[in-house]
Amino acid sequence: MEKTNQDQYFKKGLSFYEQEDYLTAIEFFQAEIENSPRNETAYLYLSKCYKNTGKELVHRKTLHRLLSINPNNQDALKELSINFGGENMLYNKGASLNTPIYYGCVDENKQPHKYGTFIRPDGTFYSGCMRHGTMYGEGIMKSSNGAVVISHFNDDVVENGLILLPCGTKIEGYLKNSLPCGRCTITLSNGIIIEGTFHGSELDSKEECTVIDNTGNALTGHFINKVFVPTNKDADRIDAELVASIIKCWPNIKF
Repeated sequence: MEKTNQDQYFKKGLSFYEQEDYLTAIEFFQAEIENSPRNETAYLYLSKCYKNTGKELVHRKTLHRLLSINPNNQDALKELSINFGGENMLYNKGASLNTPIYYGCVDENKQPHKYGTFIRPDGTFYSGCMRHGTMYGEGIMKSSNGAVVISHFNDDVVENGLILLPCGTKIEGYLKNSLPCGRCTITLSNGIIIEGTFHGSELDSKEECTVIDNTGNALTGHFINKVFVPTNKDADRIDAELVASIIKCWPNIKF
């Protein structure tokens, strides 16, 4: 790709997009996103390029990345809602303000199936794969408390993926019932990183884990009764009360 100033990446990408040279446009939109990770328009056009080159799965994933930045981006929601490849479709406008809106594919019983988007009056939405009325497969969800989940779902249950909490905390890895269950990386809003294997609602680690503080220092040890106890007994104990408070809010992020 030719060298250009950062503020020209998007303009170059748009020019190639308009010329229908989508492969070259992808390079410039990717460069724009690398330099401006929150450029929603760049994500949108990048997704269009993938769609126009037949990469439907990457097209949807790019829109999911956009919605993880701004869950209310109407262009992304609309794009996810209208592209169903000729499958049976249902648009339920809703009889009242308390009724969810659904755009998407349905099965023979008019249940959401294959791919669609739910939007609820409280701001909660789900966009992704479904199976006979349940969330099943890849999708993105925003809960009523503002948490965003980009994950694989199994009958409405978060299995693994990425959770972004409103407080700025990020949980990535193996999940069960929206809780860490297996190998996970937890990045707290204060910069502390916790890497380890966990088993659900209690903040106790199955095996030795690592805590990296916001200065880059790393300690190994175990979480016991929600307190991190370093393997080196002479090291300072790290208070995990912030983590414990986050744990309490995780059950509330279900759709």
